[in-house]
Amino acid sequence: MGPALLSQCENATALSKELVSTWLEQFMLSKHKDAKVKAQEIAKHLSWHKQFNSHNRHIGRNQAKDLGLIIEDLEADQHFQDPVLFIYHATAHTFTGGSGVVKIIENHLGKAFIGVQQVVQFGQPPIPPDFPYRREVCEDNGMTHVMI
Repeated sequence: MGPALLSQCENATALSKELVSTWLEQFMLSKHKDAKVKAQEIAKHLSWHKQFNSHNRHIGRNQAKDLGLIIEDLEADQHFQDPVLFIYHATAHTFTGGSGVVKIIENHLGKAFIGVQQVVQFGQPPIPPDFPYRREVCEDNGMTHVMI
């Protein structure tokens, strides 16, 4: 790992903190009296690698609420929960079904962009005909036998 990669990672982390902090301040926490400070605290905590050890680690509802994020329980509105879970399960199935789909963007008009990454599967390479043993082919009463 060279210094350029390290700098890119540090820049990406700084940009992520800045974007999350700005979006939280402008949208979710806009009515909070200390929105800027609270947003910065949340962004700092969410980007703390030692806390999460992974980019895609799950953050539970209670933990998110404890951080100060405004969370609405999906179960509180069954009419809304059903279509949300339908879409979630359909996309989860698409992403994990071996389809190679890596991104889906769809609008309310039914127009979609679906990003697909080619999936290449490697099997065992063929064994060369004379390695490691000599093979002999003999025919007996119309049947072919391969002797290894």
